[in-house]
Amino acid sequence: MRHLINRYILKEIAVPFCMILLVLTFVLLMGKILQLMDLMINKGIRFRDIAQLMLFLMPSFLIFTIPISLLIAILIGMGRLSGDNEITVLKMSGVSLYQLAFPIGCAAFAAFAMTAVTTLFLVPYGNLAAKNLLYDIAKQKASIGIREKVFIDDFRGILLYAEKIPVQGDHLEGVLISDNRIIHEPSTIIARKAYLISDPDTLAITLRLEDGSIHTTDPGLKIIAR
Repeated sequence: MRHLINRYILKEIAVPFCMILLVLTFVLLMGKILQLMDLMINKGIRFRDIAQLMLFLMPSFLIFTIPISLLIAILIGMGRLSGDNEITVLKMSGVSLYQLAFPIGCAAFAAFAMTAVTTLFLVPYGNLAAKNLLYDIAKQKASIGIREKVFIDDFRGILLYAEKIPVQGDHLEGVLISDNRIIHEPSTIIARKAYLISDPDTLAITLRLEDGSIHTTDPGLKIIAR
């Protein structure tokens, strides 16, 4: 009899828990989905890479959605049992509140174990895997995030323009860079070619310029209009 009651209460909690977990995780993931879809549509990244990025980002949301989903599921499940007077019937049948709390405690412990595993193992692995995947995507070809004859302002303080990107995408041609990272000393860089150099140790992508020149404005130069 006790096992039957425990399974019944767990079922009342498990169904709303799964539904709420799915909805909350999807809502939190929506903000990232829009950015990832932009990468696929405008930057030419494959759908397989986008799906992998979404999978790697999932654990960072689960550490929040699992506890919240369990709390709401317990309120919904026990609220339904109370509203249908099933708790009153169980108490009149000799079932104590401690016995009713046992399956809830088991569900809480299971959620705690899931959250702990996600926090300690899945989140660090997912962040590292996502970083490595983004690094692999960036080093494949220069056209990822950079389009011909379009000014790119995705980099803080830097405006990038490429006249031509070859089909193989291993370099840029006719590069113009406006560097405003130093407010009082803006500079303009013009180069015939630019290559993306990847560093596997630091997971950094460096833009190497060839056959170019740097034009800097003197901060002390003043123009007086008469």
